[in-house]
Amino acid sequence: MPNIWRFVRRFVRRFVCDLHGDLYDAQVISLQHAFCMIEL
Repeated sequence: MPNIWRFVRRFVRRFVCDLHGDLYDAQVISLQHAFCMIEL
């Protein structure tokens, strides 16, 4: 279960990180990028 949960989190993170450039404005992109870098 822990491995599956980690995989799911990683998948969701990658999905969000890939889309944030198209979905958010500059400030939110900066925050989202920071989030991506912290969790990657």
